[in-house]
Amino acid sequence: RAVVFSSLRKWDGETFRLPSAAEYIQMSGRAGRRGIDSRGMVILLVSEELEQQALETMMAGSALPLESAFHLRYNTLVKLYALESYDPEQLVRKSFYTFQRQQRIPELARRQSALQVQTQRLSQPNEPQLRELLQVRSAIATQSRALGRFVHEPRFVLRFLQPGRVLLMVERGWGVLLGWRHEQPATNGTDQRAAWVTCGEPLRATADMTADDVVLDVLMPCKPGADALAREGLAPEPSLLQEDGAEPCVLAMRLSCMHQLLAVRLWVPDDITSKKTLQAVLCALRQVFSPGRLGDHSVARHLILRPVEHLGVADLDCLVIARQLEQLESKEVSMMSALAGSRNPVLSTSGVASVRMQLEQLERKMKLEVENARLAEEATLVACDEFAVTVRKMHRVLVKLGHVDEDRVVQLKGRAAAEVDASDELLVTELVFSGFFNDLSPAAIAALCSSLIAADMETVKNPPATHADLQAPLAALHGVASQVARVLTEAGVPTDEIEYKGRFDGGMVNMVYSWCHGVTFSELCMVCELFEGSI
Repeated sequence: RAVVFSSLRKWDGETFRLPSAAEYIQMSGRAGRRGIDSRGMVILLVSEELEQQALETMMAGSALPLESAFHLRYNTLVKLYALESYDPEQLVRKSFYTFQRQQRIPELARRQSALQVQTQRLSQPNEPQLRELLQVRSAIATQSRALGRFVHEPRFVLRFLQPGRVLLMVERGWGVLLGWRHEQPATNGTDQRAAWVTCGEPLRATADMTADDVVLDVLMPCKPGADALAREGLAPEPSLLQEDGAEPCVLAMRLSCMHQLLAVRLWVPDDITSKKTLQAVLCALRQVFSPGRLGDHSVARHLILRPVEHLGVADLDCLVIARQLEQLESKEVSMMSALAGSRNPVLSTSGVASVRMQLEQLERKMKLEVENARLAEEATLVACDEFAVTVRKMHRVLVKLGHVDEDRVVQLKGRAAAEVDASDELLVTELVFSGFFNDLSPAAIAALCSSLIAADMETVKNPPATHADLQAPLAALHGVASQVARVLTEAGVPTDEIEYKGRFDGGMVNMVYSWCHGVTFSELCMVCELFEGSI
């Protein structure tokens, strides 16, 4: 009559977490016997503080909605063909899946209508000019990324990596460089050699030095608790520069993570180990990007060190990209001037703010347009006989592979494919009929069959190198998979060849091969990174 939860945390294969509402309902629902007990009792032994919202979501949440999981497979279609008198398309039309999709048509229409109303409200008189400005900015971002590879070359950038240099780091924002070091493999068998630079006399870049060899120590604004996370080897969560409570934290980041350098340098004290000193540097960085200074990104952009003018890059590709970027930026300035009603949009703060608001409104409208287009496409698929189209495409695949003929008469390959349920029936049938398994040992066959069910198993992390006996057969298996993927695409079923081959991962082949040769279970656990239960 009672269910006792000794803990409210469950292991999901990666971490301990609270059960979902559906999981809690399933487990607590075992309290009391249907038809015998009028009620059941659930006892929670809470040994830790829990957030009220999380607990309410678990205990008061609703069960998962009932959704059709119908998926038409090739072996199912072949079995239906074998019945001769049964129409596969008629079966699909009467399925719960089709019923649910038909029920969604009114809801999709209502959502489309609401989105169209919202989109119309966001219309602006100068929308064509604003859209063109967004296109220009997108092109500027693309060209800036192309120039970024030259900024990452140590031979060009090392002499500008002085302490106090303001940097823009990828996905982190603005920070202050405190120093850098060159890490490279040692030749005497030790771990690494590191050269630490905190002065204005940087080391000279060698010909083989890459951006990943240079490690920057950058002071970044982070969420509270950053130091504790850093000591544990975890990445502190980034914070907005002007956010209250942001803490200064020195992060070691590769040169390849740097997006841009500014011409701006801050004064950095000699002693940068104390918390007070780091806080002072962060305050100075905040002042630099205050609204009266470089708070507007369009102003800060003029202080970026450019590869050609400042870093001295003379590469022809860089010159072409820089020229195109210059033209795009000039066009952006003229468009901003026209929209802001000023000859100099940089100085017209109110005009720039107005254009920024208009662009934000246009971006919201464009997101609604994308969502509306997605709903329209979904409504079209729901309204049309989608499965009839799918069945015709699948029929073409079966004909191309020789499973059925044009009159839907099932051939020998089709009868074999109809019996395959545990893996991809098309690939398995091609392997069998091509004689793939004929010359393999039983152990090799079992090992390679493990790759055929890899998509339904736990992914092996850091798989070891494939055993020498299995390398050629596994490569041949992937070759047949590529052929099947191309047939699918030719028949009108778009299939990513790389993704399709990836379903048949060879991470477990070594383990199964060892098991077939009598390796003990404890030794199997050392062959690959899988839980004992998964093995």
